[in-house]
Amino acid sequence: MGGDTLDLYSDSLLASDGKATAAGLSELTDGAIGYGQITRVLAGEELNGKSLWFKIKKLARQYEDGGGRLIFDDTITVEKADMGRMK
Repeated sequence: MGGDTLDLYSDSLLASDGKATAAGLSELTDGAIGYGQITRVLAGEELNGKSLWFKIKKLARQYEDGGGRLIFDDTITVEKADMGRMK
């Protein structure tokens, strides 16, 4: 369940247009996923480049041809609706 919970939590962060919390996700799922369950998953796994590669290595190898690179950009950009007016 840990991977499924982490996937659901990360999807909820991406989909949220406001403040996102573990408690909010628990409320959104009517308690099917508890706040404590989300907190344990987040605290239980070191999330870094090594753990990411471990998760996606099998998929990446399917597309490997020896001549390219796989580049991850962890930059998050948020465009606000009124940013264009500030220029």
